[in-house]
Amino acid sequence: MRAVIILAFITISLIASSQTWNPPWYNDPTWYPETFTTDSSSVYRHRTFYSAIHGENIGYWVVLPAAYMIDSVSEYPVIYWLHGGATGPIYETAIADVVDDYIEENATYYPTMRNSIHIFPNGLDFSYWTDHATDSTQIETSLITELIPEIDSIYSTSPHPSCRGVAGHSMGGFASVKYVFKYPQIFGSAMSIDGSIFPSLDHQPSYINDPAFPWYFGFMGSDTNHFNSNSVYSWADYYFANTPNAPINLFIMAGSSEPLENYSATLFVNYLDSAHSFTSRFFVDPNMSHPIDNFLTAYGDTIFDYFNTVLCDSSQYTTVNCDTLGLLVTLGNDTSNCDSILVTLDAGNPGSSYLWSTGEVTQTISYFSNTQGSNTIWVNINQTNCVDTDSIAITVLAASNISQLISICSGDSILLGGNYQLSTGTYSDTYVAANSCDSVVVTTLTINPVYTIATSVSICGGDSILLSGSYQKTAGLYSDLYNAISGCDSIIQTTLFVNPTYTTTTPNVAICSGDSILLFGNYEQVAGTYSNNFGSVDGCDSIVSTMLIVNNSYLISNSDEVICAGDSIAIYGSYEMLDGTYYDSLLTIDGCDSVFATTLYVNPVYTIATSDITICNNDSAQIFGIFRTTAGTYSTTLSSIFGCDSIVSTSLVVVPFFTTVIGLEMCQGDSIQISGVFQYGASTFIDTLFSVSQCDSIVTTTLTVNPVYIVTTADVEICEGESAYIFGSDQTVAGIYTGSFWSVKGCDSVVITNLIVYPAHSVTANSSTICDGDSILIFGTYRSVAGTYVDTVTSVYGCDSVLSTTLSITSMDTSISISNNILAANESGAQYRWMNCTGFVPIPGETLQQFAVQSSGYYAVEITKLTCVDTSACVQVIINGIANVENATSIRILPNPFTQWLDISIRLSSSAIGSIDIYDITGKRVLIHEFSSNNFNLDVSDLNNGTYRVLVKLENEIKVFNLIKAD
Repeated sequence: MRAVIILAFITISLIASSQTWNPPWYNDPTWYPETFTTDSSSVYRHRTFYSAIHGENIGYWVVLPAAYMIDSVSEYPVIYWLHGGATGPIYETAIADVVDDYIEENATYYPTMRNSIHIFPNGLDFSYWTDHATDSTQIETSLITELIPEIDSIYSTSPHPSCRGVAGHSMGGFASVKYVFKYPQIFGSAMSIDGSIFPSLDHQPSYINDPAFPWYFGFMGSDTNHFNSNSVYSWADYYFANTPNAPINLFIMAGSSEPLENYSATLFVNYLDSAHSFTSRFFVDPNMSHPIDNFLTAYGDTIFDYFNTVLCDSSQYTTVNCDTLGLLVTLGNDTSNCDSILVTLDAGNPGSSYLWSTGEVTQTISYFSNTQGSNTIWVNINQTNCVDTDSIAITVLAASNISQLISICSGDSILLGGNYQLSTGTYSDTYVAANSCDSVVVTTLTINPVYTIATSVSICGGDSILLSGSYQKTAGLYSDLYNAISGCDSIIQTTLFVNPTYTTTTPNVAICSGDSILLFGNYEQVAGTYSNNFGSVDGCDSIVSTMLIVNNSYLISNSDEVICAGDSIAIYGSYEMLDGTYYDSLLTIDGCDSVFATTLYVNPVYTIATSDITICNNDSAQIFGIFRTTAGTYSTTLSSIFGCDSIVSTSLVVVPFFTTVIGLEMCQGDSIQISGVFQYGASTFIDTLFSVSQCDSIVTTTLTVNPVYIVTTADVEICEGESAYIFGSDQTVAGIYTGSFWSVKGCDSVVITNLIVYPAHSVTANSSTICDGDSILIFGTYRSVAGTYVDTVTSVYGCDSVLSTTLSITSMDTSISISNNILAANESGAQYRWMNCTGFVPIPGETLQQFAVQSSGYYAVEITKLTCVDTSACVQVIINGIANVENATSIRILPNPFTQWLDISIRLSSSAIGSIDIYDITGKRVLIHEFSSNNFNLDVSDLNNGTYRVLVKLENEIKVFNLIKAD
């Protein structure tokens, strides 16, 4: 029986995405980050391989164990990690980082994983690691037939399937389940982490109505046959029908969406149980969400413990000596043929199981191809778990068929088809190419004619044209010889015509001087003859000439006129007041203007302002012969040399007496000079001064004295190691700090601040000791591993205080040595109490390290050391001998302390059959459970909090565990 281990927290994430694939491959920055680094001792490498299937390089990450750099000869296990969809290959880079870190941190517990090669290939978005139904993207074939052989050729890998595992998340989880059933000769173990375990329509026809169906169906190529044939259900059926002897291990993990999915891992597990007797168990944690890092963080121990256990598991190896078996597969030398090839390949070794790269599983296959190029066909065989592989390159060579076009001129010939050909047609010739295949050259022959072309051309009289190799001016027939576009001769005969030219004179045109006229597109003002060329009906020049006559115009100047500004005068019938020249026109006998001109001069009238006169109030000043006391402007009129008026004006300014009030402020302790004397106190001061106009001014000054403040702020408190920002600086030392500021009145204000620094305390708590397997609450967390634990609390001053507790673990050896009928506890220096395992009743008086058995039965010893108490496994004693299991079975019960469930795992090569008895502290049996499985969960929710003794009874062994229940 094979077991599917299901730690089921299944979630199938339906993420909407385009169904068009755009491969980023290895050179996309989201797949190949330039800053990818690691601080672990493992070795990251990014590599590429050339995919003949896709015609380009494809990238992948490889994480090598540190030991590989020292020992690259030993064979190493390999795990292929398949990423999920939507997030694309960059998510796989993150998985590589997490996987490597986890291995480094837990190297002691997972030595097999630490010494394995981890491969992280690129599967694009939503490829489901499956060949597409319609386009050229063949992800699965490329991984199986190109990447895995590439890895095995570059690195020292173990060839046995049990040493090659595959793990995947989401769509990668789907592929890992499919691959282990489809390729058991390649993969011996698989893990699905929240994989999309959807059924085929053959197994679940109603799935076509499920909301998730269109997504999966679309990503698989929208082809029903392709969709059904790639279902995990279909490949599970295939495995059990064709390769049931190839051992495999399968682990399915799932998450929070499991109860919500109509088709999920639950139905698949039930199908394996019912259809193929696959033992399954199911456990739901509805709090686990889909992202891969959630699973690696929460269940990394479970994932790595699984692979650490099953990789290169010796139980999957045959006990047959493979060298003695002589298993050897040879497909022969590489082969090739022209046009197409049909070969029969025989893997030999009857009785083996077979897996060809074509997917066939028979000993012999027939392979046909008519596609040019080379294909590598490989086969893996397995006989009693001995494996071997071989491959052969099959090449289809090209038989060249060349088509060409050749043209010759009429009357020429060419050698084609073994004869000189003169006619248009198709002719064939056969040659032997460099690859020994026939090359057929098919020639289409075209006969091009020789042309004679007649043409004509016209020129104007006096022009010339190049004909018959010379420039010709005379009408006649001329011949020229040219090569046609086909390369054949063409004769052109040209008839030359010579057309005449014409000259025409128009009537004269007259204008007045200063005017212009439009002649042949230009405005002309100068007398003369103007010509222009026009095209005739034959395209030759026709010359038109026109004479331009320019008649004179006359300008007559009259005497000038003078007036004063503001007056006017009549000129040519109008009254004028402004300077300027005024004109009047008459016509001459030629019709041109005779112009009369008169210039008018306007003399100015002056207004003169003298300097202002300033007097003090109550004084007077004589202005234009009169004494004036009132402020204002006074004027008089005079005559200029031109006889025009001139006005003179003077402004009188009367300055009043000024009374000025000034308010001044100063700070306490300062002084200020007022009226030539330094003043220190507040008061009012009066002074009489002369203003700039030499008149009296009275100034009244009021002086105010503002106070200076000294302010003490509240104390500032900080913890040792911190700083406080005081007056523009970070301060760390206790003391008094002062700073000066401006008050609203502009005077100094002194602020005093006292800085108090409280010390930070480091307190070490007493050490604690617990028994092996127990736990203790330290700083809010149950601890079961020896070490020093540190917590930070806040002191009465609000400062951190560091508490530390050192935890020690007391371990006891509960094994028993047997000699004749004497049982001896191997742990020394302790207290002992021997008991009968039937009811665990102490045997009176038997408290020594050794115990002489008087009657047959099962016995155990309870050992007390310091504060720890533990009980050995029960051993059967038969008075005539001792029955004991030579190799003790590995039994694990988690967790301790427990709440509602106990997770029990028994390591046996066969199914475990037995029972579990649970006793409370009084010795009363409170629960009994019979089992027939190696792994199961036990519901203990009805038990009260307290200490319990758990007996696991197998056919030849009894083991005892002390557990605590604490809700």
